[in-house]
Amino acid sequence: MGGGEKVKIRNIQEYIQKLPQTTQDRLYTHPATCLALFRSLSETAQQYVMRLLFLAQPFALDALTSWVVNVRDKTNLDATKQLKSVRLWSVVKMDNGCDGVTLHPNFRKGLTTAMCGGGMSWYGNHQLEPDKKPKTVEFLDSYAKERWECLLQYMVQGNSESDKVSPDIANLLLQSGMINRSGTEHAITSTGFQFLLLDTPAQIWYFMLKYLDKCDTIAQSHHMPGIHLSA
Repeated sequence: MGGGEKVKIRNIQEYIQKLPQTTQDRLYTHPATCLALFRSLSETAQQYVMRLLFLAQPFALDALTSWVVNVRDKTNLDATKQLKSVRLWSVVKMDNGCDGVTLHPNFRKGLTTAMCGGGMSWYGNHQLEPDKKPKTVEFLDSYAKERWECLLQYMVQGNSESDKVSPDIANLLLQSGMINRSGTEHAITSTGFQFLLLDTPAQIWYFMLKYLDKCDTIAQSHHMPGIHLSA
């Protein structure tokens, strides 16, 4: 088994934190992203967001203390740290000169759309024709599991000539350090073995992050925003 780095799974907040601010701003224009990020927040952080979501003006920072029993409580401190780390809220000067807090404008609009509806379609304006052979949820679920199993089997079987996964997927596994290749054969690395021990949702999220990292690398070489390339 070849070498490899220890698998560390970044959550959605950790991933967004490392992005440039311009990329964060663009991400927050997508309601689905805003909803996913909101769901990842702690309950206290979610409460702050919901109380600020429909306020058109900044809310006085001093008055914010009335929302919690103890502003120095660890739960509250962790919540405010979460919100600041991904720029969901910021402290601004109000008209009266006092400090106030407000949500990121793009995030506010995106989350409002996700929760209340309205706006443009999340998935673009393309009108799809009715599927002549519509698939059931059960079929799609079974197909997705079967394809994922093919990827995992490819990692351990050692034959790089297998047609069960696409060349792009095989290259991503190689570039991510989950397999090593020698000629037409490959071997799973310690990183790949750790990946196999994760549960399926964690595996998929880790794989998506590696894909996004690859998009960033390609985008930088073409002077393009990575998140735009992966959209």
